[in-house]
Amino acid sequence: MKNKGLVLIKIEHLEVNGNTEETLWAKPLGQDLYEIRSLPKFIENMNALDIVRAIASDFNDQPLVTETVSKSGHETIRFLFLKSSSFNREDVLRRLRALGAVTEEVGRGFWAVDVDPERDYQKIRDYLSALRVQGVLECELDVGMSGLMRAWAYQD
Repeated sequence: MKNKGLVLIKIEHLEVNGNTEETLWAKPLGQDLYEIRSLPKFIENMNALDIVRAIASDFNDQPLVTETVSKSGHETIRFLFLKSSSFNREDVLRRLRALGAVTEEVGRGFWAVDVDPERDYQKIRDYLSALRVQGVLECELDVGMSGLMRAWAYQD
């Protein structure tokens, strides 16, 4: 991703693995509005190209998100490859990309997937759920974000 003309904005109060904030690349639109231009890794209900309001302060060098102003229609799905699985991870990622998803590794087997509104979200969701049944991965769609975070911490 090219960051030209983009700024970092901050979201606080995540409480994910001890972290309380996440920063995202965003395009300034004026009047404290920003368009999200990176894939949220841990934030629920915020997606690529959503428009958010973020306020800069004297205390923060990055504007702090206060609300989502409009949704883009993109969806973000997070999943974790299970260490116990011998399934080929590259095959899974290749299939997700073939379905039109954009994938990004967060770290240590944890992935975030962006689904454009013009792609078949249900097909991607069904594929990930089938892989969960096979014991290949854990997915936030099935266990929620807190369940996924517990599974990620447990794998260490």
